[in-house]
Amino acid sequence: MEPDKRFNSVNVLGKILFTLFFIFSVFNKANAQIVKYSNDFLRIGATAQGIGMGNSMVASASGASAVFYNPSNITKLSNTFDFAITHSEYFGSVANYDFLMAAYKYNDKTFLGVGILRLGIGNIPNTLSIYNNGSFDLDQISYFSVEDYAMFLAFARKAQKFSYALRAKLIYRHLGSFANGYGFGLDASISYDWHKFHLGANVTDALGTFTAWFYNLDQHTIQVFDSTGNEIPHNTVEIAIPSTTIGISREFKINDKLSLREEFDIFLQWAQRSSAIISTPIASIYPRLGSEFIFHNVLFVRLGLSNFQKIKYFTNSSSTEFGQKINFFPSVGLGLKYHKIIIDYTFENVFNQAVPLQSHFFTVRFPLNPESWHKTKD
Repeated sequence: MEPDKRFNSVNVLGKILFTLFFIFSVFNKANAQIVKYSNDFLRIGATAQGIGMGNSMVASASGASAVFYNPSNITKLSNTFDFAITHSEYFGSVANYDFLMAAYKYNDKTFLGVGILRLGIGNIPNTLSIYNNGSFDLDQISYFSVEDYAMFLAFARKAQKFSYALRAKLIYRHLGSFANGYGFGLDASISYDWHKFHLGANVTDALGTFTAWFYNLDQHTIQVFDSTGNEIPHNTVEIAIPSTTIGISREFKINDKLSLREEFDIFLQWAQRSSAIISTPIASIYPRLGSEFIFHNVLFVRLGLSNFQKIKYFTNSSSTEFGQKINFFPSVGLGLKYHKIIIDYTFENVFNQAVPLQSHFFTVRFPLNPESWHKTKD
């Protein structure tokens, strides 16, 4: 390396290290708190294919969808580029969920990925000023929106027998005019092919994901909170605890026209939660199951089970005795491939098995190979 280039590299590295040191110093002095349920909007899923399989994709995801499920699997990309766009709506379009993902093959061993996620809820009534001069004044109702954004940046490398990746994520959360949150975190993943099995693991919030919250409450809002016995929020920093997803997948060839891909994942949250199927003082364990029937590599039918939880309920009319049952999300999905474009659809929470309402997810996936554009036909 030439002296001037080496000096520039050291200078850039020094600036990065200083910035990280400054950020951690600020967070250390801030009112930081470790939370179990921070940034849950990042766990919804990435594609209709993955959600249709109960989000059990950590071992088998490839291409753009791997940016979310397991970045080390980006190394399975055969084309130069791969894209996926997902859209879903909740509660009559009040809430919208959008996810754009892209993967890029830099060379035979280095791969890059990027993803941009948005969950937005609009037209939320603000009734803090509805009580005016001793009576209710409906004209004082205003409306605000809540928006959550995340950007994923992944770097993946293919080794001799396995692949590994690092992923950085940037978070921005907007709660009307009341508060803003800014966060960042690092994830790590690995994948390995063993005989006919695919193995994968993804560690999210590996070093803890930090989200700094800044509140902007006017004097009237503070007075309303105080008079109604609500706590006045203060600027704080949330630190999300790490979690790990491990999985195993295999494809079975039934005949020349039909094959079946099965995957079993385990989601480990490193905290004790009473609602988990298996709960220990160290970790809470949640299983995920997914199946995909592949016809002619053109038609895809998917089934999934996820979000297994232990739910308490009243066993008598006087609400004095409790019972317990297992609740879960069943999902079904369908995919259709036309040329190289795949259109996926998933219906989650079939039969309204769980408490939240059903959700519909749509995804369009397509690869791009610019090298082929310059080739002429013989």
